[in-house]
Amino acid sequence: MAAVVEVEVGGGAGGERELDEVDMSDLSPEEQWRVEHARMHAKHRGHEAMHAEMVLILIATLVVAQLLLVQWKQRHPRSYNVTLH
Repeated sequence: MAAVVEVEVGGGAGGERELDEVDMSDLSPEEQWRVEHARMHAKHRGHEAMHAEMVLILIATLVVAQLLLVQWKQRHPRSYNVTLH
């Protein structure tokens, strides 16, 4: 028989329980895993948005760098084409 464990996440009224307040000794191993998993998700909330922002910054940096290289090639062909041995 599987039991469902509901845990409130985030701060709020005094009646709400946070993930850190769950008594793990009374739970089965599966329920303990679910609580730990919920803690991990609560800790990493917003992480996907940060990754999306990092990808956008990377793409913008690559576009700006490419534009700078094209401008350098057009305006200063001698220094652009210098070969170093």
